[in-house]
Amino acid sequence: MPKVKMPKPPKAQRPKTSQLRKILKGLLTVSLANRLATLAYALQWYDPAILYLMQKKLIKLSNDPKNPTKEQAALHIAAKCRKLGIGATIDQEKETGFLMAIRNYEKACHALKPPLVDTFYDLFKNKKEKLESKQQKMEQKFGSVIGLLQKSIGSRLQLIVADAQKAVQYNPSLTSLNYNRDAAKALTQKFRQQGLLAVLVDQLDVLTRYASLKADGSGGWLYDPNEQIKVIGEVLENFLKFAASPDAPKRLVRNLQAPVPAAQGASPASSAKGAPKRTFGGSKGPKIGGVYVPGTCGAIFYERLSDGKEWDLNKLFEGVAHAHPIGPLKKMAKDGPAFGWTVVISNDKARLEKVGQP
Repeated sequence: MPKVKMPKPPKAQRPKTSQLRKILKGLLTVSLANRLATLAYALQWYDPAILYLMQKKLIKLSNDPKNPTKEQAALHIAAKCRKLGIGATIDQEKETGFLMAIRNYEKACHALKPPLVDTFYDLFKNKKEKLESKQQKMEQKFGSVIGLLQKSIGSRLQLIVADAQKAVQYNPSLTSLNYNRDAAKALTQKFRQQGLLAVLVDQLDVLTRYASLKADGSGGWLYDPNEQIKVIGEVLENFLKFAASPDAPKRLVRNLQAPVPAAQGASPASSAKGAPKRTFGGSKGPKIGGVYVPGTCGAIFYERLSDGKEWDLNKLFEGVAHAHPIGPLKKMAKDGPAFGWTVVISNDKARLEKVGQP
C-alpha cells in the first residue's frame, strides 16, 4: 500500500508591527466611536499574530489547565475581555473591554515587541485639548451639511464628523457612521454644486448597508440584501417627509452638470459662461433663532429649548452629531444676546431666555 504524505499546514506570515502602529494612530481622536473602531482593528491584527507565534512555538503552552503559562493566562483573559466588549451596549464599557483585551494580547505576544496601546492613549491625553479645538473647527466647517443629511434620513443612524484614518467607517456596534475631513469636504462640495438630493443618492448605499448586516455570533457579520432594500425604502420615505418640512433647503437639486473648467491662464471671471455659479449651503432660506442654518447643532438646540422648559443636558444632546456638544451650547449663550435671546446653563441643565427677562 503506497504511503500518503499528509499536507503540511500553511505557514503563517510574520505580522508587521508597523501596520499595528499605523492602526493605533487612529486613537488620536476625540470621537469615541472612532476609537472603538480603531481598537476593533487592533484586535483583528492580533488574531494572525497569535497563530504565527504558536506555529513558531514562541507562545509557551501548558497541558495542565490548573497551571497555565503566563502567555496562556493572558490569552484566556484577553478572550474574556474581548467577549465582554463585543456584548457591551454602552460605548465606555465596550472601550474598556477592548482595551483590556489588547493589553493582555500584548503580554501574550511580547516576542513580537508590539507597540503598546497605552502609549497612544497617553499621547491622546496630551493632545486632547488641541484635538478638541481641531474637531470644533471641522464641525463648524462641515457640520451643517452632515446635519441636514442626518435630518433627512432620520435618527436610526447617527452621523459624525471627526478625524479618522478611513474616509467613512462604522463604529463596532453599527450605530454611528463617521466621515473624516476628506469625506466631509467632498460631501460639502457636492451639496454646494448639486444639492442635498445628490448627496443622499451618493451616500444611500453606505447609509443603509448597516441594516443588512446581522451578527454571526462569532464577532463577524452576515449580509442580507433584502433587509437593505427594505431600509432604503424607509430612508427615502423619511427624506420625502423632510423635503416637505420647513427645515429642508428650498432647492433640493441644483445644477447637476459638472463645472466647466476655465481656460488655461484665464481668471475665474473669464471662465466659460456655462460654469455654474458657486453657491453655499445655508446662504439662503430661513434661519433658526435668526442665525442658525437648519440641521446644525445650534439650530437643533434652539428648537428644543424654544419650548420654554428647562432641559437636562444629556437629553438635550441626544442625537446631536457632535463629539462635544457643550461647546456649541456655550457659544449660543455668548452669541444669543445679539439676536434677542440667551441660553442659561446651570447644574447640568439649560433653558432659553429672552434678553431682558429675569
